[in-house]
Amino acid sequence: MKVFLTLLLFVTGTNLAEAQILNFEKNRKPGDPELEKTVVGALSLDFSLNNRSLNRDGETDLYIGSNIATNLGYFLKKHAFYSFGDLVYSAVGDQAITSAGFLHLRANFLRNRVLSYEIFGQGQFDEARGLNKRYLAGAGLRFKLVDNDRTIIAAGTGLMFEKEQWNSENKNLLKSTNYISISQKVNERMQVSSIGYYQTGFDSAIDAFRNRISGEFTVKANVFSSFSYTTSFFIYYEDRPILPITKTVFSLTNGFSWNF
Repeated sequence: MKVFLTLLLFVTGTNLAEAQILNFEKNRKPGDPELEKTVVGALSLDFSLNNRSLNRDGETDLYIGSNIATNLGYFLKKHAFYSFGDLVYSAVGDQAITSAGFLHLRANFLRNRVLSYEIFGQGQFDEARGLNKRYLAGAGLRFKLVDNDRTIIAAGTGLMFEKEQWNSENKNLLKSTNYISISQKVNERMQVSSIGYYQTGFDSAIDAFRNRISGEFTVKANVFSSFSYTTSFFIYYEDRPILPITKTVFSLTNGFSWNF
């Protein structure tokens, strides 16, 4: 029975996407400016190998998990609105390994201009790593460096307010958030994308900055018109975590996506 439950949870369980930093850029597509009054989205199933902390004491191990994620986008002539969500629970026998999830909302105003504007908000929890809850809200500027039928290169910068509760410790910080992303359509069936994030905020309690850096590389191959296979590698680093947990988290995922 334990073997059966383990396999079942391996297939149906989910994994919190991108650890602490949400990667929304990989969902933008070359040619998006042509969309108007259109709803697009994707439902994906991924299998992963990673080193997420297994308990709040910071002990780590490699384990295999799976990720089910959804995203939606609503495109108007001038603006775009995004929603991303993920909910995860996995276990081996009676021991829960991961219980986590997030909901992220983002709006991009004047999206077809070289300089556009973004606002965003997010709610998140990750019990296995000791994160009871995290709420953040912010705004920023997005700079379109290249945007055509095959290539999107963009950079963004902004500010956000982040409220966290790690076990019994609360932390409220104003942070700078920055990214640069590249999405390239190789041919009619394949697309590659990469993104890098840097977030930082000064914590007066320790008289130092808390820094986060992450990066991801994704290859997406269309199998059918609305069905694709994806491979992604993600790595995340936080120099001063609130709790003594793993500073570096990585994941290698392979899975399938249904696009609509």
